[in-house]
Amino acid sequence: MSVDLYSSARFTAFLVAAGIAAFGLFRAAQMGRGFVNRLYRARAFWTAALTLAFIVNLIISSVLGNGFGFITLIPFVGLVLALFVFADETIQAAIQMDFFHRNTLSWRLVRKPMYVLLLADIAYGLWGTYAGLTSSSVPLLFFTTILVALCVTIVAVTVSAGRTPDRTIKRHVRLFGAFLVGILVVLWTGQPGISPDVNLVSDLAVMATTYMLYLMTMSLSRVGRIQDANG
Repeated sequence: MSVDLYSSARFTAFLVAAGIAAFGLFRAAQMGRGFVNRLYRARAFWTAALTLAFIVNLIISSVLGNGFGFITLIPFVGLVLALFVFADETIQAAIQMDFFHRNTLSWRLVRKPMYVLLLADIAYGLWGTYAGLTSSSVPLLFFTTILVALCVTIVAVTVSAGRTPDRTIKRHVRLFGAFLVGILVVLWTGQPGISPDVNLVSDLAVMATTYMLYLMTMSLSRVGRIQDANG
């Protein structure tokens, strides 16, 4: 693949993903202001915050690249924290909505150790980039820890979706799980030093992941239509 064609394809992928994410952010904030129910309002605003973190990371990585550097790592860390806080809130909300209040995969027991592990990993990664240890084992350990935590979270979110009685929230949580799978693929294929053809796969995965985030946002719009009809 020629350099010009590859650069054009990457730029196009960035524009499409950024446009979809920006519109999703607008709709999430709009729905959050309009919802009366506290659960749906919280879902909408949490989705808006997650989308904003995703957009910031998308712009920084597109401008500066996917290198393991201090500047590029900061927005990525923000996205990782937003992902796991959103997942934590989602799983706990699903436990409350479950008739039997089942503790999904003992989440209430493992959530605090997972937060400690993630914060320690983030501190380790930031220290590694600040100290210039970008070619050592620091990036490998940093990303491996995040990938493992992400896999555990995907399983917990998937189980939570099956236990949620509300059909709208169930679809919302399932789409969030699909979004997390997309993030997993992007992280797996988008590491520095990989051939351009594989990086193009990562760019396509970014577009698909962004669309999952948009669908996750729009899955709440049905509630807005119901409230408008009842109002």
